[in-house]
Amino acid sequence: MSEAQVLEAAFGSRKIKSWVATDGEYGPDLELMFQYDEHAYARRKPKKPLKKSN
Repeated sequence: MSEAQVLEAAFGSRKIKSWVATDGEYGPDLELMFQYDEHAYARRKPKKPLKKSN
């Protein structure tokens, strides 16, 4: 995969969080940071309402 394809896949994924980091001590250099989150998808809602127990 090319760098562009990797970045496109990462930004398009709900399981990969991304942010920009800077290091003000050494200059305005920017770094793209990525983190995999296996719990990123929301749980599905049940199709039938759950019965309340009395």
